[in-house]
Amino acid sequence: MIRDFAPIGQYGGHWGLDFSAEPHTPVRVADSGEVTFAGEVAGMLSVTVAHGGGLRTSYSYLSAVSVSKGEW
Repeated sequence: MIRDFAPIGQYGGHWGLDFSAEPHTPVRVADSGEVTFAGEVAGMLSVTVAHGGGLRTSYSYLSAVSVSKGEW
């Protein structure tokens, strides 16, 4: 892990975990769910998955995206 969960600080802190991986490494979601976003944010590719019960996970700084909004 290269950056830990730290939900305090400027702009609300860092609400996630950052892991280092080689470019083009496949990324698997934490659990099944619906893709609610798949695209570009500030020049970086990201995917967000809603798992139900208000839980979401986001995957950022991706080299490619192979899912679309609405997919499970």
